[in-house]
Amino acid sequence: YTTTRLDLGALIGHHNLDHLSTIRANIEQAGIRLACWNLRWLVSPHTDQAAGKRALIRHWLEAGRIVLLQETHWTDVDIAVWETAVPAATVLAAPATLGPRGGPQGGVAILLPEGCTATSHTVLVPGCALQAWVGHGDNPPARVVSLHLPPGLQEATQLHQRPRSHQMDATL
Repeated sequence: YTTTRLDLGALIGHHNLDHLSTIRANIEQAGIRLACWNLRWLVSPHTDQAAGKRALIRHWLEAGRIVLLQETHWTDVDIAVWETAVPAATVLAAPATLGPRGGPQGGVAILLPEGCTATSHTVLVPGCALQAWVGHGDNPPARVVSLHLPPGLQEATQLHQRPRSHQMDATL
């Protein structure tokens, strides 16, 4: 591994439509299916609104999709609650950070269905970017990133480990 500085441009700036098509083809070839959703808020699993969101998330997981969530606003306690709300899934999460008005801001998660395993996961930007290397069947691990950068944090940087070249990059 090598350590570098990461900003939004470094994370996605080099991708164009051809790159994204290649990434999508690699994901499909590896048998990985994704669902991505900016929830805008999903703290308590007990509200009517949360029950509907949870049902859709469970549907995606039962269909074998890796679910990438943004703006969960989860604390560490909320993460533990949601781990029990979707017991068949593996929940990886970067908790929300303290927002400008004192409440939670951001929070991202990656939920893995049965059959997928995380070989590692790293918070790239606290509350905003979470990376996981995900294994599925006999395929090599693929890198999956759940990313949310709210206004004012697009230029935030964080130390991270560059992916090993022999592994597939499934970042969207």
